[in-house]
Amino acid sequence: MFFVLFLMIIGTAQGQSSNTGILIGARVGAAKVLTEVSPSFSLLTNEFDHKVAPAFDIEISKLFLKHWEVGTGFGLTYLKGDTDDPQFSAEGIHYKMNYSITEPVEYKNELIGGYFFLGYYFRSFSRYRESGYLEPFIRAGVGCQSYNSKFSYVNSDDGGLIFGKNIDIYPTLYVWNFRLSSGVKTHLSENFIMTASFALVYATHDFLDVVHNYNSYGSRTDTRGIYSEFKIGFLYHFKGNTKHRKRRRPNYSPFSGR
Repeated sequence: MFFVLFLMIIGTAQGQSSNTGILIGARVGAAKVLTEVSPSFSLLTNEFDHKVAPAFDIEISKLFLKHWEVGTGFGLTYLKGDTDDPQFSAEGIHYKMNYSITEPVEYKNELIGGYFFLGYYFRSFSRYRESGYLEPFIRAGVGCQSYNSKFSYVNSDDGGLIFGKNIDIYPTLYVWNFRLSSGVKTHLSENFIMTASFALVYATHDFLDVVHNYNSYGSRTDTRGIYSEFKIGFLYHFKGNTKHRKRRRPNYSPFSGR
């Protein structure tokens, strides 16, 4: 879906600015759950010590109108965390946590999916900048990810699975997210570009840490999750038509009357 929509927008942008080209590349970095929030963005107490984990993606985008970029990507993000002192609001309520959990536990979450974004460059980009010339940008996007999740005991020989998604009897979970990011890119050569960016991703579900949240009345809360990503990547710039027609000079002659 994201790729089809991207092709449609590229077709429109291509007619407006055909000489800025296409960017294709890959990025690698790290991700970490920051917090869970209510729909009104009230912060909740973290039930885990969240850890840094790897994140990867590939992207294709189109530059147009001197400052704008539209594109799509596909990525894999790992999230993880643990606690030696389990204290969960779901304990005694969730059907898989009817008993008290006292041993160290951890969560691991693999998020796989695509996204679509629109970006803006604060400096007018050119077909080629000298090395070291920084071009800062901001982006906003929307995406959908499937979750491959595990909530388990840390020191268990058999894996100690307590609960999860897309594992054994547990169905796959698909979650929409919204992302805001900022970063810079710079040309290493005429066609190769290096980029670095930081993103905040807002997931419309409370399953980033694989444990649901409940209130004091025993009802599940309508919670969201926020995680961060820092990535460094390399892009290749496929240029568009850079040839410009020369303006014709008027044909002067002694008989032209000029």
